[in-house]
Amino acid sequence: MLAGCAPTTSTSGSGNATTHTLGANETSATIPASIAVTYNLTFTESTAGSGIANGTTTAFVVGTDGTLSIDGSLTLGDPYLYRGNTQEAIWIDDANNLAYSLSSLTAGFNEINVSINKNFDEAGFIFYGQYR
Repeated sequence: MLAGCAPTTSTSGSGNATTHTLGANETSATIPASIAVTYNLTFTESTAGSGIANGTTTAFVVGTDGTLSIDGSLTLGDPYLYRGNTQEAIWIDDANNLAYSLSSLTAGFNEINVSINKNFDEAGFIFYGQYR
């Protein structure tokens, strides 16, 4: 398990998760129980503009029900895979214009990448940084 991760298993989010309607080249993601835990991670900024300060530590709760809870104040639902990439689940936060991409669904937790709420091959995509 990644350093800084609490061994708490999560099966459900807050019940008030934001939703995402699947678009082109998107399929629903299933979250394996092995990575459905609480992670306390620190953000490393690559590009300014996310609204997240470099060095911010955030608690993420990943649920087997497909939710991603961020610091207990925001819960995202309906993660998806893009273009058949089975390594990474993506959650969309439209309210803050962000996407959170968790890897790896198959090899075990590695990181949560933060970008603008567009897919990597769409015009205007910006990678802001990652939580590790």
